[in-house]
Amino acid sequence: MIKYYKILVADDDKHTHIILKTILNDKLFEIFNAYDGSEAVDITFKNRIDLILMDQRMPNMDGLTAAKTIRKMCPKLPIISISAYDPEPDHLKVFDEFISKPIDKKLLRNTVKKLLNIQ
Repeated sequence: MIKYYKILVADDDKHTHIILKTILNDKLFEIFNAYDGSEAVDITFKNRIDLILMDQRMPNMDGLTAAKTIRKMCPKLPIISISAYDPEPDHLKVFDEFISKPIDKKLLRNTVKKLLNIQ
């Protein structure tokens, strides 16, 4: 039986959603979209998400606040920070990995597979 993974892309930029969906175009992944941090929290809890790609700067609730909220309920859920900015020191405690924009396709795929333990 094939396992499917639910990946949440949390970013306020629609183009980033398209890019990430294109990079992760794989039959193993079902992609969910959130456009702000509060929506990311809501989708995570309603859909049993397996991994999150989280932008740092979003409206309503930023990525760090959303990640901290999610960590309280799902401490082992892998969250990758996707940002054009260097991580702040307190981010190192919340996110499992950091990937800079523009996104390196191979790095993203390898990081997702590593965190989901896909061979």
